[in-house]
Amino acid sequence: MSDRTTETPPSFEGAELSVLQGARQLIAACLPTIFLSTHGQEVHRECLSLLQQWGYRCVPIIGDDVATTRESLCRPVSQG
Repeated sequence: MSDRTTETPPSFEGAELSVLQGARQLIAACLPTIFLSTHGQEVHRECLSLLQQWGYRCVPIIGDDVATTRESLCRPVSQG
């Protein structure tokens, strides 16, 4: 048996919006930078809309268009 610990990032494929909604109070209190990776155009659009309502600005990590990329960097507007 190994003593090594491995960490795996959580995967929320298709449930990204539910995860954001469930973390609403934590996000409001801490205003973290969010790396958003979505699986599906509709959930992507819904996540972006929710984050914008919460005062976040999202920019694409891959590509030039936040509306069509799957991966975005989202920061509270107060942090630039």
